[in-house]
Amino acid sequence: MVKGAPAQGLPTERERISLDTNVFIYFLEDHPRYGSWCASLFDRIERGHNPAVTSTVTLLELLVQPYREQKEELAQKIFALAGTYPKLEWVPVSMDLADRAAELLAVAVPGQRSSTMEREGILEAQSQTWSLNSSNEGCGRCVGFR
Repeated sequence: MVKGAPAQGLPTERERISLDTNVFIYFLEDHPRYGSWCASLFDRIERGHNPAVTSTVTLLELLVQPYREQKEELAQKIFALAGTYPKLEWVPVSMDLADRAAELLAVAVPGQRSSTMEREGILEAQSQTWSLNSSNEGCGRCVGFR
């Protein structure tokens, strides 16, 4: 079970949330500013208070640095955690979705940092039940830090 002090700004009960890569990174690294907030968020997910979703691109982004630094054991731990974390849905990215994401990223503002799939409207599940677009009503809230 994840332990974390309650923090302001957490989603309301039963609010469906989508998770961006940086939330996982701050949680795994226990970031000095955001670590406890992320721990509280993952605790809510694990307890079933908030259904959560992310895409398989998040896993890709989480594994790049450990592989780059030849930290195979860390990469295996991240992969194992991702595959077994309770109450977290991992949605695969279709070719059409990847194509749409590339189109949106191509018009992104130069110099504005963004992970591969966090732009508004980029992730829409094939079932249309969720999105990482914070304005999409299919998902109550996009969680990430800018």
